[in-house]
Amino acid sequence: MNDEHIKTPKMGDIIKKEFLDSLGISAYRLAKEINVSTSSILDLIHNKRKISVEMSLCLSKFFGNSHVSSNTWEMF
Repeated sequence: MNDEHIKTPKMGDIIKKEFLDSLGISAYRLAKEINVSTSSILDLIHNKRKISVEMSLCLSKFFGNSHVSSNTWEMF
């Protein structure tokens, strides 16, 4: 039997890898574009802060995707 566990990715990990890193966008630039503090974005991508509905909407608008998919990840 295999005792290895697959870790469920956190929202911050997904935002950093799939959006910021892949698009070459810094946390500073994202923060300025969506009018939030840089520390809010850094806390989010370092999984120190859960994503709020407002932040989900801002990110969805910036990246052009559905905030429903963002909120779905928070269930894990």
